[in-house]
Amino acid sequence: MFHQIFTIAATAVLASSTLAAELKVGDKAPAVEVKEWIQGETTVGAGKPYVVEFWATWCGPCRQSIPHLNDLYKKYKGKGLSIIGVSDEVKAVEKVRSFVRGKGDGMSYSVAIDGGVKRNFFDAAGQKGIPSAFIVANDNSIAYIGHPMDPKFEEVLAKVVAGRYSPTLMKKAAPKLAAADRAAKVRNYGDAYQHMDDVIALDNGVFVQVALDKYRLMASEQNDSASADLWAAEMIDMYSDDPGALGMIAVMTAADPDEEVRNIEAAREAA
Repeated sequence: MFHQIFTIAATAVLASSTLAAELKVGDKAPAVEVKEWIQGETTVGAGKPYVVEFWATWCGPCRQSIPHLNDLYKKYKGKGLSIIGVSDEVKAVEKVRSFVRGKGDGMSYSVAIDGGVKRNFFDAAGQKGIPSAFIVANDNSIAYIGHPMDPKFEEVLAKVVAGRYSPTLMKKAAPKLAAADRAAKVRNYGDAYQHMDDVIALDNGVFVQVALDKYRLMASEQNDSASADLWAAEMIDMYSDDPGALGMIAVMTAADPDEEVRNIEAAREAA
């Protein structure tokens, strides 16, 4: 179980292959430099997630990805997400403007003409084809580089919008998660819990799954129901202002297949 946690954290840092890339997942996002805004105008920076997607009017696959991006934008814009579609058609601005106008509500996110953002993102990451999308997390780190129709794109975006995805923190947490895994395998539960607590302390919202896995380790593998009950109460208090985390706690303690993990009292309180 804990080996899986470590693998997920490591994969998140290494996700998205690039060729001779200088810009990688986990790096700080470079400047978003545009020549002209065709539609909307987006100010980006730490604190709010955003997507930069490179496309062109002549690109067939780009046309196919536009409805997908538009649906995601409408789904998450209320939670602070911005999407910027960037075209490098600097000599065909009117063509881009006409294309976007023709899409109407079907392309409602911001659209811009490249003014350096392609160099800063696309070229720096070694990308070779479009459409190509970059997800930038709340901490202004690159969370994803790749095709916007890849299922991984939507998966990462959902976590980023929920504030539960930070490549920077995941990279920092990876050694601790690996140490917790090793300690748990030899039943050194005290050390395992300490390493997990260190990870949770980095950002309990990002690492809510680690908090849940600590509960599972106590309740099922260690078979220490008293400690598990105490930790369940601590989790409910810790996430008292995080409805999403409370929902995860409620589902786990109410409906987990492992009977030792279920705790109806904790589930009711979390719900």
